Amino acid sequence: SDANRWRLRGRAEYQRFPLPYFGVGDDAPDANEEWYTSSGPSLQLLVQRRLGHALYAGISARLFDLAVRDLEPGKALSSGSVIGARGGTVVQAQGLAAHDSRDHVLSPRRGHLVQVTVSNAGGAIGSRFDFTRYALDARRYWTLGRHSHVVAAQVLAEATTGRPPFDQLVQVGSDTALRGYARGRYRDRHGVNAQLEYRSPYWHRLGFTAFGGGGVVVPRLSSLADATVLPSVGGGLRALLVQ
Repeated sequence: SDANRWRLRGRAEYQRFPLPYFGVGDDAPDANEEWYTSSGPSLQLLVQRRLGHALYAGISARLFDLAVRDLEPGKALSSGSVIGARGGTVVQAQGLAAHDSRDHVLSPRRGHLVQVTVSNAGGAIGSRFDFTRYALDARRYWTLGRHSHVVAAQVLAEATTGRPPFDQLVQVGSDTALRGYARGRYRDRHGVNAQLEYRSPYWHRLGFTAFGGGGVVVPRLSSLADATVLPSVGGGLRALLVQ
């Protein structure tokens, strides 16, 4: 809205997509690999209000109706022992506070974002599963030199209480963090991801990026100091569609 006083974001999605499951923990072996199909709609609405210079508070609601299909016989998901393996509805109410000085929300070049989010799912609001997620997302962006070289850094820490379904556990491997791993290759109740990225200037609307980082997942917060760090590196091309 005017003067960036309000931020509204909505999302509606339907997915039907094959995904791998290896189990829980950072020692889940490749031999545990099994596949399932995740399908169903999801809805999300976020409202943020600026309280002061770069300071925001907001609330959000999220609905995800998951069906788990095409299970492999004799594997962990088909045994019924994994929470969420039979699907179900997740309804979450979220509250967040953020300090956001980024120069651009979608493609920042300088500034920072520090956001704390608390998400609660429970039977009182229509969720089949009862759990709470705490998340700290800290990001910093620097522009170097006259030719707009950009360096970006992020630390994402998440902790979960209650009984979340397997697909809502903290993960190493996604489309935005530690992209070298398949989505959900490693998952557990708590985790920390850290990554650093370089973005080149554009040349005729084309550029490149290189990134690297590491993550951990653990069953207990007390285990973080002894967790195995899972590294990830990669790179890619960038295309500027709109100036």
